[in-house]
Parts: sequence; C-alpha cells; structure tokens
Amino acid sequence: MGAQYCNNVLLQEAVLQLLLWRTGQRSALGLLEPEEEERLHARAMEEGEKTNWVHDIIRMRQAMEKTMLPGSKGTGEAKAKASDASGGTGTTRTGRTRRGA
Repeated sequence: MGAQYCNNVLLQEAVLQLLLWRTGQRSALGLLEPEEEERLHARAMEEGEKTNWVHDIIRMRQAMEKTMLPGSKGTGEAKAKASDASGGTGTTRTGRTRRGA
C-alpha cells in the first residue's frame, strides 16, 4: 500500500514540483498560501502536458524508419490499428498517469 502511494501520488507531485523549479515558477522552499499552491499545481500540470516538438519529430521519424525496415511485421498503419484496438490506458504522451484517469 505504501509503495503504491509513493508511486501514484508522491512521485507524480515531485515531478510537478521539479517542473516548477526548472521553469522558475517556484522560488520558495516552504508551502505558500493554498490558493497559490493550487495555481502552481495547475501550471505544473500544463507544463507536464507540453512536449518538445523536436523530440516528437525525431521519435516519429525513428518509428517510421523501423516500420520500413525489411523483416518488420506489418506497416505502421497496421501497427497503429493494433495498438488502437488494445484500448487507451489513461496516460499522457510522456507515460505519466493522468489524475482521475
């Protein structure tokens, strides 16, 4: 039970806090007023949803190259249909679980 709490709650919150520090939106070590903490949490969630478009393009290119190699099973289109059929997992593009999903 404790490990699940650490993975599902504390780890996710730590990632959000690091995003705030990295973007310069958090500068105080201690807790702020509840309204400010909620605002910062919302901003961190927005930052977490952003992706680096350069890395996205590189990943897409690598995926396309893999599907065009001899010996790869199926085309990219067939693989995409197969993954869609398996259903969504409620995760973001970065693999983190969305709250409430």
